[in-house]
Amino acid sequence: MRVFRVTALLILLLSAAAFADNVTFNTNTTLGCFSSGTCTPSSSSDNYNPIGTNNTVTFNGSGTGDLTTSGGSLAFTLGTFSWQGSASNYNSSENFYATVSFSLPTGIVPGQTEAFSADIVGLTSYNPDHLQVDFSNTPVAFTFNNGTYTGSFNFYVDDVTFTSSGDNKTWTGHVTGANQTLIVPDPPPPPPPPGEAPEPGSLVLMGSGLMAMAGVLRRKLRR
Repeated sequence: MRVFRVTALLILLLSAAAFADNVTFNTNTTLGCFSSGTCTPSSSSDNYNPIGTNNTVTFNGSGTGDLTTSGGSLAFTLGTFSWQGSASNYNSSENFYATVSFSLPTGIVPGQTEAFSADIVGLTSYNPDHLQVDFSNTPVAFTFNNGTYTGSFNFYVDDVTFTSSGDNKTWTGHVTGANQTLIVPDPPPPPPPPGEAPEPGSLVLMGSGLMAMAGVLRRKLRR
């Protein structure tokens, strides 16, 4: 029995090691908003019109089904940006904020969302032929613990660059360094070694001895 328990424990540990970087992710719809100051993303679609309807940047967020990392890495779509207008006329900047919500893996600490912010910048003085949503690409570290697995991963997003009016660009998020470890419960305590628990034969002998002693005491009391 003890050999079986040890073997089962080794299988669990080896399985956890073999799939340490296979973490499954799922995102809800990504929310975004444009503002000259700050804003709280509350919709999956928003647009920015710095010079009326002739120059518009639009964002549409999206979510994903279950996706599993390979080698601890994964890239998936967070939504799309589209641009109608002329970079030479795009002479103002606007903030864009987004919130990416993870439904998998569960148990992300703290919470299950992370906000990313950037400026939409019309690079008219240097590059009048393109427009860019320039994000901070520093990875954000997450940890998770859902009672079955503990783990961690890093997440960052790509910039979005428009080269001509009418461009539709996919916005991509990246997971790196994903890992998880199976939570193995403490093994039950080992059974007591042989000899500590009385055997059935010993119990019978002990009972017979006690009965004999009781008979002797009864006879003495009658005298």
